[in-house]
Amino acid sequence: MDRQYIEVVGGIGMYRHNLNQADLRSIGEFTRWRVAQWLYDHQGPEDSMEDFHAVCGDIDIPWDTEAARSVWNGVRGSWDIEPREISR
Repeated sequence: MDRQYIEVVGGIGMYRHNLNQADLRSIGEFTRWRVAQWLYDHQGPEDSMEDFHAVCGDIDIPWDTEAARSVWNGVRGSWDIEPREISR
């Protein structure tokens, strides 16, 4: 699998998390609910997840809201660099 990541829009920032095999084992079945639960369990006290887009191989979990997708695409399109990527 070459595409395994979660893009997150939060109250104070946004980031992309590249998923490794340990993350995928922890998530289990790749569903919106399981990914959301994993994010809540792994976010720091400064994080406040509002929405996410997650991809694992052929499974593509879309943004839940058009507003979050627009924020991600709009802000990311104006950056000269890629969003902060987190890999564990």
